[in-house]
Amino acid sequence: MLMAALCSPLSAAEKVQSPEAPGKARNVILFIGDGLGINMLSAARAYSVGADGRLQMEQLPHMALAHTCAEDKAVTDSASSASSLATGFKVPYRSLNIRGNGNRPALISELAHKSGRSVGIVTNTRLTDATPAAFYGDTKNRYNEVELVPQLVESHFDVILGGGLAWFLPKTTPPGIREDGQDYLAKARVKGWAILQTRDDLKKSEQLPAGSRLLGVFTTDDMSYVDERKGRPAEPPLTEMTLAAIHRLSKNPKGYFLMVEGGMIDKAEHKNWALRSIMETLEFDQTIGAVLREAGKDTLVIVTADHETGGFALSGSPPLSSHGNELLARQPDQGFLMGWTSGPGALQKQSVDFLDPNFRQPAAHYTSSALHTANDVFVAATGPGSEDVHGFFDNTEIFRIMKRALGL
Repeated sequence: MLMAALCSPLSAAEKVQSPEAPGKARNVILFIGDGLGINMLSAARAYSVGADGRLQMEQLPHMALAHTCAEDKAVTDSASSASSLATGFKVPYRSLNIRGNGNRPALISELAHKSGRSVGIVTNTRLTDATPAAFYGDTKNRYNEVELVPQLVESHFDVILGGGLAWFLPKTTPPGIREDGQDYLAKARVKGWAILQTRDDLKKSEQLPAGSRLLGVFTTDDMSYVDERKGRPAEPPLTEMTLAAIHRLSKNPKGYFLMVEGGMIDKAEHKNWALRSIMETLEFDQTIGAVLREAGKDTLVIVTADHETGGFALSGSPPLSSHGNELLARQPDQGFLMGWTSGPGALQKQSVDFLDPNFRQPAAHYTSSALHTANDVFVAATGPGSEDVHGFFDNTEIFRIMKRALGL
């Protein structure tokens, strides 16, 4: 079982209350659970607090469903979907903020910066991965990640925290992979960024002057899964990074915009790792709960996903009291099954330990990596402007909701 901190729902006193009347938000925090479909949300709920319980993100007072298609594809990828959230426009599959007509719209982070607000990004993937990159960069192909690092270093951001050190360093400096010989960590220092590489660095950053810009690059590639982090104490958890970012950004009296990505949910889903997907979802939920206790009434908090991954589903009829590892161990002859539409789990040997995070729940169709789906994703919100979150809408509407709430 996961530690109690990940499994506890909000108490009645902690439940989020939405303002009675709409107003202008000083701050906006956008949470993106990469690949987090409604069925995975249901599985995480059943695992942690029971099927009749509620996760912390499920207690937000306003909710909608959003369509996620790309400009040219019925099923999106993270780049085109995150670009829709960042710009309010559809872009082609794999594009970051470059529309089919070649135009590059303004980003919500740029508009917030121009209004005098501070801006930040927190992710537990590498900083050049599609979702975080959509809020600072642009390229026609999301996999041109070496091109994104200079854009990050030159950006207007005040806090950027995540992984991906290899993309900042030349091949001659391990663990670098850059073939242009450039050391962008050194260039970032010259630009005035305070470089953070360990959990202790993050804690000590509280002592830095108010105007300091924080660039945290804590791992070579993506950051570790929750279950792997126990042996890697130098890595800060998503919750710690997010709270550190808020503490830094909130020093600006004009407010801030912050994007927080739970990106390792999607990474686990592509492997058909249900337990890891659930654990990552619960850490994401824990982070949301911690932020809701910190955020003031002048903060719009939006929680959504960029797309759903793998076509995950819970099937059968286990007892209502079933939760935790008991759910993972059940099979069809026991009245319950977790499974996927696509992915490598189609070739899984069923003799493997169900409680091993590396166990792949079965998939109906073999693909080397689970596919994204066209499923709509949830949107939940609280704070000024959250009353606009209702019904069915396109994911580009989230950009407009944030823009209106910030008065931009």
